[in-house]
Amino acid sequence: MGSAQSGGSPRTVGLPGGVVGALEATAEEVDAVAARCERNDLGGLLIPRENGVKVGLRRAGDAVSGVTLLNGATALQLQAFRSDGSRPWDAVRAEIRATVRWQGGEAEDWAGDAGVELRATVPVTTPSGGWGMQTVRMLGCDGPGWLLRGVISGEGAAPDSRSSWVYETFFRIVVDSTSPVSGSGVAIELRGDG
Repeated sequence: MGSAQSGGSPRTVGLPGGVVGALEATAEEVDAVAARCERNDLGGLLIPRENGVKVGLRRAGDAVSGVTLLNGATALQLQAFRSDGSRPWDAVRAEIRATVRWQGGEAEDWAGDAGVELRATVPVTTPSGGWGMQTVRMLGCDGPGWLLRGVISGEGAAPDSRSSWVYETFFRIVVDSTSPVSGSGVAIELRGDG
């Protein structure tokens, strides 16, 4: 791991019914992993089913637009977006970095296990209604017609964290780009019954 200059870019591998996230593997290896991994089918995302991991849905009005996986003190928020390739992860990451800095936070590119990620300290509202700062990591993966974004918070986002759970989980996400988009026309809609 290190600065973004030393990182490579992940590639995607096709699966029946979708494309798996930032997984560096042959199609045969992906098929073997898929056969061993039970998933919750949320429509636009198929997420690994794991003992002890809590699943929370993010709603935008009546639509489900994201999911948060909680494993102990580490959370991984996932959202998939429709993309025509004109806004790849590199461009989206630059926009997020600029927004975080404009809001008074800090953000920098970092070569992580899932390619170039964004490590940031972002302003948040505390439970008491005040302001505080939270450390997060943001992952992204471009696919054919979609972009998968993951936001890590909690212990797994700490600069010295060696937690591999978030990366292993991110690599096993399947994006179904045939799912409808939410009312915004960008986020791939999820089902709440998976």
